[in-house]
Amino acid sequence: MPALADDEFSTWDAAYVLGALSPEDRLAFEVHLRGCPSCTRAVREVAGLPGLLARADIAADLVDEDLQPPDDLLRRLLDAARRDRRKRRLLTGSGWVAAAASLAALLLVLVLGSRTTTPNVAQPNAMTPVGSTPLTAQISLTGVSWGTKIELKCTYPADYSDDEPYSLVVVGDDEHEHQIGTWKVLPGKTATMNASTDLSDPDISQVLVKDADGSTVLTLNR
Repeated sequence: MPALADDEFSTWDAAYVLGALSPEDRLAFEVHLRGCPSCTRAVREVAGLPGLLARADIAADLVDEDLQPPDDLLRRLLDAARRDRRKRRLLTGSGWVAAAASLAALLLVLVLGSRTTTPNVAQPNAMTPVGSTPLTAQISLTGVSWGTKIELKCTYPADYSDDEPYSLVVVGDDEHEHQIGTWKVLPGKTATMNASTDLSDPDISQVLVKDADGSTVLTLNR
């Protein structure tokens, strides 16, 4: 039976279990628990919440550095902990282990569910040749929390004999150029280069491919 609606302590169970109460409030709540079976039952139902939250932090670290847990993760874990407590009243022995495993699986689903809020990788864009260069390239820019990830796929003709290095340059809104990578030609093949910059995606006005002389051979204007 849930705590009575007019019980001023009825919503303190989660805060008590998580250690979020002040020393004075914690003492007052513990005194209240001695004479309130409803609040005592509520505390038992969410007793596993700290462990679940610890698992959430670990799961998020393992999934993706840009991944953030859902905003309502705490509420959903609280509900899951209470449901699991009720189920465990009907289980013993190996049944308790099964319930714990199911709850852990639910936790991972909740964390992975936030993947839908992360930025999607942009579709590749063809870079525009400058002059008579035989090079062609596709480039993708993906905004992340710390800047922008860039993937470049540059293709060369089989009879291309020039082995000079090329560089990838991003240009900010302030027209300042930032070189973020270099590579050499692979005749007849496609060179794939992954690079990154601390510039945010909206702040990048151009992406350039330059030859060893510093001349632009491919460009993407944004």
